[in-house]
Amino acid sequence: MSPRTAEKFSEMRQSARSRIMDAAMEIFAEEGFHPASIGRIARKAGVSKGLMYNYFKSKEELLRAIISSGVESLSLGFDPDRDGVLTKSEMVHFIRGSFSMVKEHPTYWKLYFLVVYQSPAIQLFEDELTGILKRYLRMLERYFGDLKLENPYVEARLFMSMLDGVCINFLHSPEGFPMEEIEEKMVKMYS
Repeated sequence: MSPRTAEKFSEMRQSARSRIMDAAMEIFAEEGFHPASIGRIARKAGVSKGLMYNYFKSKEELLRAIISSGVESLSLGFDPDRDGVLTKSEMVHFIRGSFSMVKEHPTYWKLYFLVVYQSPAIQLFEDELTGILKRYLRMLERYFGDLKLENPYVEARLFMSMLDGVCINFLHSPEGFPMEEIEEKMVKMYS
């Protein structure tokens, strides 16, 4: 048997980290953050508790990694060219991408909304999420100003609230929820 290469070792570490994050995401979404135990997460991920602590120093760090990963994925779709200016095509891409992410990864988004609306858990991410939200709002406000809408700040807040509300309602009751029709309506409204 030949020794493991650095590349193979890195793949194994990434695989274990991903299994831990996936297991934790499911358990946090089912049970909530505080009742979930590190032992249960480790068992579900197929790793020992000790090995799990090699990847994440605490349950809080694990939750932070999960939420940060999803927020990063979402933000990549918001301003793909990273120029700080939102175009109509980028807005359409963001709306469609947001709806797609919620449909494809409902467990993550259930956890995200659970964490964001629980005051003790949100404290773990408040600074990071506030910074991202402020950046989104500034870009949306400029975008809506360029569209000559009456109050771009209010429109930006309405847009973000509408997007959150649609996602929460879909996650609560996906059967029969008119997600595609709402997506098309939002695209027409905001592009």
